[in-house]
Amino acid sequence: MHSVFTEFAINSKATRQDVERAAHKLLCCPGVEGVELFGSIARQGYGNDVDLILIVSDDLAQEFIFHVHRLLETKRYRHDQGKGFYGARALRRVAAAATLGRKKFNNIYAHASKWTTPHLIEVFLFPADWRKQLHELQAIYPHRDPEFMKKIAKDAVVLLDGKDRHPSGCVCEVCGGLG
Repeated sequence: MHSVFTEFAINSKATRQDVERAAHKLLCCPGVEGVELFGSIARQGYGNDVDLILIVSDDLAQEFIFHVHRLLETKRYRHDQGKGFYGARALRRVAAAATLGRKKFNNIYAHASKWTTPHLIEVFLFPADWRKQLHELQAIYPHRDPEFMKKIAKDAVVLLDGKDRHPSGCVCEVCGGLG
């Protein structure tokens, strides 16, 4: 039996259902071929942040890497260098927007965030075969835990793929023409 405090703690967190709604919005973004979930919500059904992998083409994944590293070198994000790739939430969102189209991505991200507010959506852009590239991804996006990418792969579950799209390209009724 849960205490009142435990119930509040669980109910104030983002849930798998919230994430699935947000994922439908993000799949509307041109270039996104699928959405995968990892982290606490994938493991236990709720959590403080929403860790999503947006599946994109190899070219877009490379472009995302370029934008991440370019942004880390700018004055605005220099303070994020110590945090590394995983601690730089805003930087990854800006890199995703630069890769997928600023206006379109930011608009869709804002709509997706309505389902998870106040919990932050963490976005990572990986190619479809990212599980075969764990060693390379670990080198590109270093983490203090040398097994971090393997742990992400162990947790990650597919929420949506391109087959979930409507013929118009949109995956949800609430898109309002964004897809």
